[in-house]
Amino acid sequence: MGNLIEFKTWPRHQRLFHEVTSDGISFWVKSHGSAVVGLAEVPNRECSYELTIEPNKCSLKTEGGVCCTTDDDYIFLLRHEFRKYWISWRHNTIVFGSGNTVILLWLCSMKNFIKYVTFCSDRDSGMTEWKCYLPPVATIENLPLRRLQGGKPRWVQVEDNTKLPDGALIGGYENEFLYIMRAPFRGSLTPGKFVPSLGLGFIAWGHESYKCDTVEILCGYNCTWVRSKYNEVPTGAVEGGYSEVDHEMLYVGRVSYGGHLIVGKVQPSHSCCYFAYKDMTNSERHFEILVVPNSNATLS
Repeated sequence: MGNLIEFKTWPRHQRLFHEVTSDGISFWVKSHGSAVVGLAEVPNRECSYELTIEPNKCSLKTEGGVCCTTDDDYIFLLRHEFRKYWISWRHNTIVFGSGNTVILLWLCSMKNFIKYVTFCSDRDSGMTEWKCYLPPVATIENLPLRRLQGGKPRWVQVEDNTKLPDGALIGGYENEFLYIMRAPFRGSLTPGKFVPSLGLGFIAWGHESYKCDTVEILCGYNCTWVRSKYNEVPTGAVEGGYSEVDHEMLYVGRVSYGGHLIVGKVQPSHSCCYFAYKDMTNSERHFEILVVPNSNATLS
């Protein structure tokens, strides 16, 4: 996760750029005015995007000017209390939110390559205080990598759909965080998305989306998402279930769709990832598939 860094910024002071290796960060901010988070492809230059957070309002700006703004009572800055927010910049989508609430979402005209983040105070806001998890700085070059121990993904039967099991793995977002589930359905065991606010799973089947209230949720952390397409299944792909015909193995996949990141099922014989969106089944030929690195192990 990195080190929890606490720092302060003042208007018109030099910006510090922090390198990030993920596609999003969480941060805490305390200010009586406005606070700015900048996203950049290279350090010490103009930011590709600047998110300005104000009381009951936020806006996203590019080099061409303000591209997106929203008024939301969920946004508020306090002078004497930290408030927690998050921002992600996956592929061509910028998403800003708090908890499970998406406050602002912007679809970029092209894929971004954000590698640095910077924090600053707006011109008239005075001092701003921040807390953020940032990657530690290595002082020794070529540090040896150690294989991650434990955290193997596992399916956990959910007894109470209002409570997520410990270690539940976040799979994506669609107005809130989505989790990875699977459920028995018409002779199959089908993976899909679990929506915490509804306490329901949703799977793609035929041309429709079906609700499931008896589900297993994937837990663990020793896994990663790998880009794939058509019927290509990488080594170590997490087995999510099986089809009703011939019990063909189904894998856990996800798709970037309409500004969302939606969990679904990869069926190799169909060369696509199926996912439930609104009341329909959708499919994409290019998708991501969940993989346990350095492993040929299967999951049951």
